[in-house]
Amino acid sequence: EDAEIYRERKRAAQLVKAKQVFVEGRHLEAARLGLPEARFMVALNPANRFSAKEVKEIAAECSWYEGAKEAVAEAKRLHEEGKRLEAAKLGLPEAQHKVAVDLRAKEDYAASFPWTRKAAEAGHVDAQFYLGFALKTGRGCEEDKEGAAKWYARSAAQGDKFALHNLGVCYKTGKGVAEDQAMAAICYARASAAGYKVCKAYLGSVLMTAKGVKRDL
Repeated sequence: EDAEIYRERKRAAQLVKAKQVFVEGRHLEAARLGLPEARFMVALNPANRFSAKEVKEIAAECSWYEGAKEAVAEAKRLHEEGKRLEAAKLGLPEAQHKVAVDLRAKEDYAASFPWTRKAAEAGHVDAQFYLGFALKTGRGCEEDKEGAAKWYARSAAQGDKFALHNLGVCYKTGKGVAEDQAMAAICYARASAAGYKVCKAYLGSVLMTAKGVKRDL
């Protein structure tokens, strides 16, 4: 009995670690630790993230890979047929995001939030932005300014102009992160360069008023 308890605790600790590395985008590492959603992501469009040699090695090494490929194929089929919820339950991030969008449109924020989080944790850039927004405003969840800034940063790292703008606001106001006018200016400049024109005004304001920020950012 003691041995069984030890194994259960070890397995639980392993899954906690797997979840952490999964959210960091280290899907293969998390998959090897046994996280089902990570295994799904490894099998989802592997050619976009691995070389042909690496894909062969994964297939040969990992007994779960073929099953994950089958789950991906089924999820894609369901999504194409408009069965978003079924596809979302199988782990398809795009379907999870769209289910969340549909629920937000109905103002059911509490039901939307878990699907937004699932898609965001899988790396969906739009879901990461919306997760940040939900945490900032408390829509469907408890307010978490630090969590909001973290998810804005992850979306911004993938080039989302709206996330770059909102992250800039976080740095300018010191909400969720330490106030940093230089970082705010950088975020605004990148958002503007990405096509979010309103950020030119925000950038100008920071450059005119903030101390210690170079005027030629």
